[in-house]
Amino acid sequence: MTKLKYLLFFLSLHSVYSQTSFKYINGFPAIFDSINNISYSFDSGASTFISTDSKIGKKAFGFSIIKDVNNKIKFKRKQKLMFDLSGFGTLNTKALNIGKINECLKIDVFLGIETFEYKILFFDFNKQEFEVLEDLSSLDYSNFDQIPLNFDSYNYRYKIKANIGNDKVSFLLDLGYNGEVLIKNKNDITFKADVVTDVAFFGANSNTISTIEKFNNLDLLFSNNTKLMCDITYANKAKYNLIGIGFFRKYEKVIFDFKKKLIYLSKEKNKCFYSEEEIDFCLTNSKILISKINHNNLLYKNGFRVGNTIQLNDKALESEIFDSPCEINILIEKWKKDNPNKPLF
Repeated sequence: MTKLKYLLFFLSLHSVYSQTSFKYINGFPAIFDSINNISYSFDSGASTFISTDSKIGKKAFGFSIIKDVNNKIKFKRKQKLMFDLSGFGTLNTKALNIGKINECLKIDVFLGIETFEYKILFFDFNKQEFEVLEDLSSLDYSNFDQIPLNFDSYNYRYKIKANIGNDKVSFLLDLGYNGEVLIKNKNDITFKADVVTDVAFFGANSNTISTIEKFNNLDLLFSNNTKLMCDITYANKAKYNLIGIGFFRKYEKVIFDFKKKLIYLSKEKNKCFYSEEEIDFCLTNSKILISKINHNNLLYKNGFRVGNTIQLNDKALESEIFDSPCEINILIEKWKKDNPNKPLF
């Protein structure tokens, strides 16, 4: 598509609010509202929840029982959120206050399914801009592929139906999942995975390690016969089949029309799409640990595993990491580019 066509595309759409910039935090598009001093993102797989220890909204009647990462039961209160949210509009909902998920997820509120049930959400993943649209009356549909949404009223969820080979799969549309496509069974996938990775979550009282298998460039055939190629991940501990925000970030522009239950994906791909590294690290209890490692990585072949503690050779880098623990992988990648011939540890 030419630049002129894109300009005409923008001018033709009827916007409710002006375009708002976002940045990525842990793979989620996060919008900062300077008036309310909060950052927010989206989770179509859940109701609205507060993910910070900061006070947001007013106390509301009611609570929910949830289980934490260590499978312990906790009672969580609800908060009433009633204010205008920059870039999104008027918010009037009850939010579950689950508190801070982790130190590095600096998102205060995840807007849930009830907040955008009748909205049209537009994302420009290339320019990192977000907008709520009034309608799509002037949209040039030829520039977009379409995916139908199905609303599961019993479970109050949006589902996407697609085939992987001969296997019919019902996916949960989950913008609160930062991955691409996740399956809980690989019934019709009989060949070897392209990538096998161990990933760990280090909780307060226990650690959870999951092995995921990634299959590259598989076809998803949707219920309207739209066929799109994507990478599909199988996790041995997955509970649901998911299509997450990572899948949509591969496209330059995406429109979620919750009014008509359709998703529009631009035929132009996102040139700035993030690619994953083979190994990640985290800082836990003042120790640098391997939190993710690809089985094809040389370190894995040399015996390194998820959960192993490492000692960095460069003490200046170590000091930087302790000062900015949430930037650990960015700092390490920058160091490796600047020091291609030096061992990290």
